[in-house]
Amino acid sequence: MKTITADYNLTEGFAWIEFEDGGEKYSLQACLMERKECSDEGQRYKMVEEGRPIYKKEINANDDGMDWGISGDTNSTALKKFGADTCAKFFYREMKNIGIRY
Repeated sequence: MKTITADYNLTEGFAWIEFEDGGEKYSLQACLMERKECSDEGQRYKMVEEGRPIYKKEINANDDGMDWGISGDTNSTALKKFGADTCAKFFYREMKNIGIRY
């Protein structure tokens, strides 16, 4: 498994990697944690207008969303091929390399 890209978006709330293995390309993504001040809808809207990040550079490892919802759909091919444990270890190592906590 060789990483092609590892990145994150603090506005959309996702972190992801694209990687290849044996000439095939795969991707993994997970949800970032929302900032506490975003629990208030008015404050959240203001932060968006000001271009301030809504999400933290942190993944909730107990509920990372890797196997459900939009991330589950994105990750399904890699999870089936390599297994959830292998994917999680690889993903979190790559996230740590770009400054994402978990």
